[in-house]
Amino acid sequence: IIILWLGPLYVALLGVALQIKSFHELMVIGHSKYSSLELPWYRVLNWYFLGVANYFFFGESLTSYFRNLFSEENYLNKLANYHRFISYWFYLGGFIAFVLSLKKKKYSALIPLL
Repeated sequence: IIILWLGPLYVALLGVALQIKSFHELMVIGHSKYSSLELPWYRVLNWYFLGVANYFFFGESLTSYFRNLFSEENYLNKLANYHRFISYWFYLGGFIAFVLSLKKKKYSALIPLL
């Protein structure tokens, strides 16, 4: 209840903290399941995609909410205007990293992770 009194910023930060902690627990469970397969970049790519998803969704909200502030700063204005384009390239880079990390004879275990 105290966090609700602090305002929407702290509620959003609590949501992100809960999301990261929940994702960490899922990674611990997933690592115990897939550790015998010795998958390369398993944890790194999963955390990367979590960061990209958060960048996309929170960036969408922040750019619409702080549009006036972003128009004053040149670099923030470019980030706001090209936010979806930047998010797309982040996602595409993660997908390319995933494809490059594929190993023969482990495709059946790796494809469901996509």
